[in-house]
Amino acid sequence: MSQEEAWGAFLDGLATELSQLRAAASHESQLLDLSADPWAPPANLGDMPVAFEAQARKLLNDIAQLQPVLAQQRDATAKQLRLVDAVPRDGAETAIYLDSAG
Repeated sequence: MSQEEAWGAFLDGLATELSQLRAAASHESQLLDLSADPWAPPANLGDMPVAFEAQARKLLNDIAQLQPVLAQQRDATAKQLRLVDAVPRDGAETAIYLDSAG
């Protein structure tokens, strides 16, 4: 695979992932379907060919527009977790009886 083909495949894949992320951000149930693995750039792509500059800039712009939406989702989730943590729990131990004679 040539360097140009590799960059094309990488940017196309990134666009697909971004599309999935955008869809998941508007449908909370889809967020669980996304990978939790941290993103890492692929190795050995080399310098990006100039022919992909417009596509790469569009992806960067799309990512920047999605970032506040994801931050809002993150904050809402954190709030829900704080509310769950605030629910009092019964700390008393429950007695367990074992019938060892019967």
